[in-house]
Amino acid sequence: MPHDIIDNRESHLADAVRPLLDQSERAHFAVGYFFLSGFKAIASELEKIQELRLLIGNTSGRYTIEQLAEAHSSVQSLQQQQRAAVFLSPQQRAQRLAAAERLLRERLERLDQTDADQALVRQLARMVRESRLKVRVYTRGRLHAKAYIFDYPAGRFERGIAIVGSSNLSLAGLHDNTELNVVVHGNANHEQLCRWFDRLWDEAEPFEQRLMRQLEASWALNDSVTPYELYLKVLYHLTKDRLEEPDVVLPSDFPPLADFQWAAVKSALRVLKLRNGVFIKVVGCGETRICESAVANDSQ
Repeated sequence: MPHDIIDNRESHLADAVRPLLDQSERAHFAVGYFFLSGFKAIASELEKIQELRLLIGNTSGRYTIEQLAEAHSSVQSLQQQQRAAVFLSPQQRAQRLAAAERLLRERLERLDQTDADQALVRQLARMVRESRLKVRVYTRGRLHAKAYIFDYPAGRFERGIAIVGSSNLSLAGLHDNTELNVVVHGNANHEQLCRWFDRLWDEAEPFEQRLMRQLEASWALNDSVTPYELYLKVLYHLTKDRLEEPDVVLPSDFPPLADFQWAAVKSALRVLKLRNGVFIKVVGCGETRICESAVANDSQ
């Protein structure tokens, strides 16, 4: 029998979101985090929509309010944390926005350097410039709800439709994770969900300028970065652990080492920390004498 349950097993959320975007003029998404992989899964459908309002959650706290309350085992602690989240100072709000921006920058840095991912970043930047993509961060506590609300064009009896549940706007949330979402029909439900979203949207902090700053600074849009500079950056990150000097103190009677021998010792110390054992094979480290000694012992 047909049903409205989406669990990424029998049906995938991405397959439900794409046709709804095709049919809609506007959409309003409330999710936990800003995942570029989620946009990639619906990139072609975003081109047809007039406006997408994206409300993302606060990323600064390690623990949720509920976890803090459990740690103190009191309802009063929960209420205090909630009040504190509502009455944040301007400095605290700025810190939470900065945390969201740092997380976005890290995700852009980890993005695959492919033509498809570059096109995605350019698309998002263009949508922001055209005021078709609007992003805000909800700093007044943790936004745990996930809602995908769609507005149909005028002239239809149904004003819109929505999907609410557990899925974030990520590739895993749209396709792979075990999730539980439900399609919500009816004009009354659509109106109530729009009011709920608008209330949170009005309480949230604008994020478009910070988003554009990171998009424009990324490898996908920063034309001032030459291929050679990009190669050096990748090479540095691949070899960073070998370039950093380990903190080594040798005994005072330790014989002096040549540069290549010292490099081998430092490399061995790094491996030793990771693997709890290491072999050293470098010219001038005495391996010939050790082998001769081993042969002599065997012949005896």
